[in-house]
Amino acid sequence: IAVNQADVIITNGTTVSLGVPPGGTTLNSIWNSLVITSNSVLNAASNFNAVHLNLVSLDIQAGGALRLDGQGSPANTGAAPGFTTFASSSGGSHGGLGSTGTALGLNATQTYDSLYSPNLPGSGGGSRTPTSGSAGGGVIILSVTHALNVDGVLSADGSDAAMADAGGGAGGALSISAQTITGHGRISANG
Repeated sequence: IAVNQADVIITNGTTVSLGVPPGGTTLNSIWNSLVITSNSVLNAASNFNAVHLNLVSLDIQAGGALRLDGQGSPANTGAAPGFTTFASSSGGSHGGLGSTGTALGLNATQTYDSLYSPNLPGSGGGSRTPTSGSAGGGVIILSVTHALNVDGVLSADGSDAAMADAGGGAGGALSISAQTITGHGRISANG
């Protein structure tokens, strides 16, 4: 699917979810501008973990968000998932080591991905039982020809453990190229 040279506004508390078309690897669109207003969100569609956008300008207004929190690798999966023992679990790793958990000798796994051009999702934290928590953060790759303004939230954070003795998910990947970056919002890929 290709929607080129469009001005896109996500407003009125709307959540828009993007996914890669069947057989495709990226969303092949070049948008003039994208504006995400207060109480509105752009994220990845279910079963997708990445949003790649080519834009002339991007404005995330206060209260708006481009967010892929917890949309990376589920618990116990990914390139460096957390470990699990009978008493504790460690957090997933990505650009940094995951937490070590409370059990003695439970070490986090190795780090992975590029420091300068990250493009892989965060690994899930360890969990003894299936959980909706502990997922790593997704992948946001932005190529903005002119201005990026973030007064809201731009994030690919890992999700917290949803149960006792589970580890949290690792932060995902943010790769941003822009002529200028302004604003007073939050840009994060925390685990």
